[in-house]
Amino acid sequence: MPASEETLEGEPPVINPYEVLGVERTATPDKIKSAYRKAALKHHPDKVSEDRKEQAHETFQSIAFAYAVLSDPVRRKRYDDTGSTSESIVDSDGFSWSDFYREQFRDAVSQDAIKKFAKKYKGSDEEKDDLLVSYEQFKGNWDKIYETVMLSDPIHDHERFRSIIADAIEKGDVPPFKAFTHETKKAKDARIRAAKKEAGEAEEYAKELGVHDRIFGDKKKGKKESEQDLAALIRNNQRNRSSLLDDLVAKYGATGGSKKGGKKRAVEEEPSEEAFQAAAARLKKKGKNAETPVFYPQYCFYLSPTLNKWCPLRATDIHDLASHPGFEGQDVFFSLNHPIKWVRVVGVVVAVDEFHGRRVYTVDDSTGQCIECSVEVPTPPKPGARDEEPARNPAATDATQGTVSDVPADIDVGMVVDVKGRVKLFRDIKQIEILKMQRVGSTEREVQFWNKIEGFRRDVLCRPWVLDRRDVRQAKKQYLADVDAEERRKRRKERDDVLRREDANRRLNRAGQHPTAKPMHREPSTKSMGGKAHGDGQSDSLGL
Repeated sequence: MPASEETLEGEPPVINPYEVLGVERTATPDKIKSAYRKAALKHHPDKVSEDRKEQAHETFQSIAFAYAVLSDPVRRKRYDDTGSTSESIVDSDGFSWSDFYREQFRDAVSQDAIKKFAKKYKGSDEEKDDLLVSYEQFKGNWDKIYETVMLSDPIHDHERFRSIIADAIEKGDVPPFKAFTHETKKAKDARIRAAKKEAGEAEEYAKELGVHDRIFGDKKKGKKESEQDLAALIRNNQRNRSSLLDDLVAKYGATGGSKKGGKKRAVEEEPSEEAFQAAAARLKKKGKNAETPVFYPQYCFYLSPTLNKWCPLRATDIHDLASHPGFEGQDVFFSLNHPIKWVRVVGVVVAVDEFHGRRVYTVDDSTGQCIECSVEVPTPPKPGARDEEPARNPAATDATQGTVSDVPADIDVGMVVDVKGRVKLFRDIKQIEILKMQRVGSTEREVQFWNKIEGFRRDVLCRPWVLDRRDVRQAKKQYLADVDAEERRKRRKERDDVLRREDANRRLNRAGQHPTAKPMHREPSTKSMGGKAHGDGQSDSLGL
């Protein structure tokens, strides 16, 4: 059996469909569809060289399966609830993974798909971002750039790509790499020769398939017709590989007896417990071999799924949050590489301690560790001191204005509470600075919260936060634009302040020279009477 067929043996891929398509869990159906089309077009097995087909088949299977899960609301919800792709495809409508894969394999490079994508992609901001990301990733290596940027052609796109990269270097968006800045004419000519050679090989391949005249025979054909014939060539290649897809049918569904209407689609059976455990073992092994997560700059934090939300955590999770070099003094802690500031915990109050200016509630959530939750309370005014200086601490100020009054005064030992607040260090021990506390009135609500914790740990915290290079670059661009805008605002303010002071001085000077204005410095001088000035230690003309 050819290697390309062997890649389709075994179970459907064990994947995280959101990661495969590079979308967030909140992605809309349109965004999922767009991400799928882009990934499928880029990684389709019929668009790569023979030595890369096996890897391309594995990648395309994962892409198609990810779309199979996320494109259907029922399968997507089932995956979100269970975290299992095996569970998500056990549908009552008899979903056939093999038929779905066959359809996606055929349609991903259809003439219509290529035409629509090329029209939107060529010359777009997305293509520009892909180009600059690839440029940074491969440090200006043109061969790698043309391998990764979709629909790119070194013969027709080189000057346009070079102009885009040079402009980005001038603006400081990307660094200058020697492979780009010192590219020789010899290297450029060699790359063009290689591209023309590949085109010649494609022409020979078209002759083997008997479609040469359709694609290359009419030199007057336009680009649109050429794209149509390219799609025909790919579909012809797919038909020659029909046995590969038949293996999928044999593997994933028993065929019924031969009928006039064609093969009977089999209904998928629920994966066995052994298969489920094997999938879990593969995921666990993958987790152990995972690379050290990347800690993104602070200007990327707004893209994280953890920073600007109440993170439902256990007390032990909060104590396990870590600091990271380079982020000191920013009031942020990390779970893996997830930045966390705001947390939420539910537990029973086991102690309440009063200190000067603050109250500390010790909360036990039965995870083996307690967490101290503190709130600043206004200190009673000193006798006779009516006009005290306002509290400088925002939390203390809020205590008098109602924010911290969300902590009921009757909270006491033995009550189950829901605490929301900010993680902070107090004498090297993590505490929660309370912003809101309320009683949990029922066991049902407590159970609901524990389910939220489990879901948050499963969906978010169990794997590193990963950003696409394009997202990082765009975040940096936005950050630099914001910094530049703030600098301009400061300069305008300084200029306006100078102008206001100069205008005020001019008004004062005019007021001093006005006839009706009171003369300034009218105090008589004793020197005019021949005496010394007062205060210089000498007597005046009167001897005083």
